[in-house]
Amino acid sequence: MYTKTGNLRLVQKINRSLILNLIKDKGPISRADISKITKLTRSTVSSIVDYLIRKDLIKEIGLTSSGVGRKAILLELNSKAYYSIGVDLGTLHTTITIIDLLGRIEKRIEYPTNCQLEKDNILEKLKANIYNIIKNSGLKRKKIAGIGVAAPGLIDKKGTMLITPNFGWRDTPLREILEKKFHIPVFVDNNVNAMALAESEFGKGQGVKNFVFINVGMGIGAGVVINGELFYGESNCTGEIGHTTVDYNGPKCSCGNNGCLEVMASGPAVTKRAIKAIKEG
Repeated sequence: MYTKTGNLRLVQKINRSLILNLIKDKGPISRADISKITKLTRSTVSSIVDYLIRKDLIKEIGLTSSGVGRKAILLELNSKAYYSIGVDLGTLHTTITIIDLLGRIEKRIEYPTNCQLEKDNILEKLKANIYNIIKNSGLKRKKIAGIGVAAPGLIDKKGTMLITPNFGWRDTPLREILEKKFHIPVFVDNNVNAMALAESEFGKGQGVKNFVFINVGMGIGAGVVINGELFYGESNCTGEIGHTTVDYNGPKCSCGNNGCLEVMASGPAVTKRAIKAIKEG
């Protein structure tokens, strides 16, 4: 059972998140409008706003330009308060970015990924490039809120890459490896889940509570959003549709099975069939 103090802290945390996201999405916005939209009391809103200002997460930018009576002070997100590092670990290339709190890219590097190399070589190169982009940005470590990694394959809630067929990896604790190196919070998820989340936050999925995002590239996968949240399922593999068998007599897949959707309809599979058809006339 939660204690009264625990309940109050949880409610406070939820309300802070609610107001911060509202300012991010609707700013510039006044305290009064925040109170109207959230149904929170003005004193609660003022207290939370003061806290967010002290934490440098939001800032006052001036007064409302219209209306009668006393003009209200407007608030907006301080997008440069913190930054995050995004990593897209792909089978052909890896992209690393530094973005601000509004998702705007500050720095970006890309380098080829050779998934035939030993795991340690790939991970050392990844760590070296993350280190370099931080160093070249001139940012202090305390300004970096975290590292988010999008990677192919089945990944558990602890950030361990359980099965990564294209790399031939199993049980790789990527989150643990990167946190040990950089001492920054790290979040690791399947690449298509990350795409679905990005679509929900910045793309066509904004405001859409339920949708399925399907990616067809080197592999095939799906990200499922239900009630505005990513749906993982009990075993964390809801979106792993690429390794659904569609032809038991089909070609061998990198996962070891025959006739998976991925080996039949992914980008490389379609290219291979097209080349074969051209050669056969």
